[in-house]
Amino acid sequence: GYSVDIVPQDHVKPGKYTLKITLDTVSGPRSAEKSFAWGVLAFNSDKATYTVGETAYLQMGVLSSDGKTVCSAPLQLSVTDPSGESTDITVTGSANCRGDTYSPDPDYYAYYKVSQPGNYKVKMQLADSVYSLEDYFGAASSLPFEIQRTGPTRIYPPSRYPMEIKIHANQDFKVTVSDFVPQAFDISSVSDGGKITDKGSKPKIQWQVNWQAGKNYTLRYEFKTPPKSPDFYFIGPLALIDSNDHELFKESRRWQLAIDAVNTIGNTQIGASTNVIPTNILSVQKLIINDGGSISKITVYGNLATSGSIRAVLYNDSSGLPNALLGVTAEVAVGTLPVW
Repeated sequence: GYSVDIVPQDHVKPGKYTLKITLDTVSGPRSAEKSFAWGVLAFNSDKATYTVGETAYLQMGVLSSDGKTVCSAPLQLSVTDPSGESTDITVTGSANCRGDTYSPDPDYYAYYKVSQPGNYKVKMQLADSVYSLEDYFGAASSLPFEIQRTGPTRIYPPSRYPMEIKIHANQDFKVTVSDFVPQAFDISSVSDGGKITDKGSKPKIQWQVNWQAGKNYTLRYEFKTPPKSPDFYFIGPLALIDSNDHELFKESRRWQLAIDAVNTIGNTQIGASTNVIPTNILSVQKLIINDGGSISKITVYGNLATSGSIRAVLYNDSSGLPNALLGVTAEVAVGTLPVW
């Protein structure tokens, strides 16, 4: 038989895709089609490659077709080891999963004991649906560098997220470590003197390191995705490069990010003097235009139908009175609203 591996770029538009393959044979061309969904399910393992005997921490996120967080999905998970034996794994939903909000924890997680070297095939399936995802992680008897990531799997666009990379060095290494990040990301708080280089189509964060065998190291940075959802991105792989620009070691898979949908209020007309603002409003229940009150720190973006001034108030209590923290009034023209 034949297998086809599709390696997407660092950004994928969520939706349904159809792969059509035509093979020339002695009896003429033969075709096959396969439909699949990209960007609805996301999967990460805390290590791309484990050492035999370790327990893999498997992390998952599920979005609806319009990008909304799903916290009670009938998610099925199986892992097939290098010998071909498949095991159904119990998936646990996080108690911290909330629809369309920030959470530092994966919405779903599972554990699996790695017993032999080779590639492990992972299959996620939403029960009674066509939505499934196949991915993999690896295992080896020994590794020159053991790399473990801690980061989000499902992203709420208004929030900034940390990425932490722990490395255990089993050999000395002195020169460059690179982590590839999407061009559209806002990167900040890079640890250990790391720099963002090649700010074109293939940006990356680079650290100059001098690691010693037997020691542990940690690299960190924060990132924020564009205010667009639903969406899907990849981070990585982390690569270790010597002084001759040769790649000594690289993660065998990339980190996946499913971008959550934001709360939407359309054509809102509230307040003493009204303008019509079809817009996405993040973490806001009511929008007050040209009216009194204050605003807590929120993000507002979208398209403004008419020019004028805008003042927003965040309501947090049951009485409906504004919880005054910070007042912001902006003069805006027709077009895109400012981001506060």
